[in-house]
Amino acid sequence: MNACATQAILSIVLNIEDPLPSFELGETLGDLRNFTVGMEPGIRGDIIGSNDVIREAHNSFTRQDPFVSEEDKTEGGKGEVYHFVSYVRHGGKVWELDGLKKGPVLLGDDNGDWVKVARERIQGRMMGDEGKGLFNLMSVGEDKREGIKRRITAVVGEGAEREVLEEDLREEQGKRVKWERENDRRRHNWIPFVAMLMGELARKGKMGELREKGKVRVEEKKKQGK
Repeated sequence: MNACATQAILSIVLNIEDPLPSFELGETLGDLRNFTVGMEPGIRGDIIGSNDVIREAHNSFTRQDPFVSEEDKTEGGKGEVYHFVSYVRHGGKVWELDGLKKGPVLLGDDNGDWVKVARERIQGRMMGDEGKGLFNLMSVGEDKREGIKRRITAVVGEGAEREVLEEDLREEQGKRVKWERENDRRRHNWIPFVAMLMGELARKGKMGELREKGKVRVEEKKKQGK
């Protein structure tokens, strides 16, 4: 469910021709790529969907939500909240990989600057009918920590340069700790806590007061146009 982002990332990493120094496809994805070479796209999709490791990794980011809404709140009622499209360089060409299309879309030769070719295509989509929605551009790149580690290794002796690099490394490591904490909070099921909190507030007779304050805040936001 909602596997579009996972599919887009796989489309990129499984088509990398010139990997970064620290890039390792890993046993699971390496075996998957080697096993599915030459297969039809539909069959590849079925194999990806039946891969336990990929499915578990995808589901590990699922938000805990005991209440499932059947209401379609998307524009036009099409049920598409987020859609991810990948752009890759492969075989000297630039390709657009869109899961809603029958196959890869050839954008042209990379001409030594494949990002420029992809950028022109993206800008065209944003200016066309597809541009009515919101866009967010993301890139799949090297872990910054690995690049910093290589630069530290290349520094001879102690000095200001090494100190700056080591501080940059600590900052990047701190970001990972923060991201992991945020992901844990996002995936956590807060419903029991909220139910207990509301029960305690009701027991103390605070719910009516809080409800009125909430109504006031809603009205204020409406006046502010939020």
